[in-house]
Amino acid sequence: MTDAAPETPAPATHAVGDFLILGPDEGENHWQPVPANGHISVRVAPKLVNMEHPVGLGTQTVRPAATSANMPMTATRR
Repeated sequence: MTDAAPETPAPATHAVGDFLILGPDEGENHWQPVPANGHISVRVAPKLVNMEHPVGLGTQTVRPAATSANMPMTATRR
């Protein structure tokens, strides 16, 4: 057994990256017509902030009796 001091971890050498801070009413918002009759809010997307791994996050709000079953769900890549 030696009395060597514990090793100190090396400091991080990678870039932290960009930050996106949004308030409650900020983001990219879009109205949806019937049958959904509501709106969507895109909170995080590659076009809003630079990111290494492109992901998205948002919300969809529809009226209580609305349906989105007949609306095609397609992904688009830009």
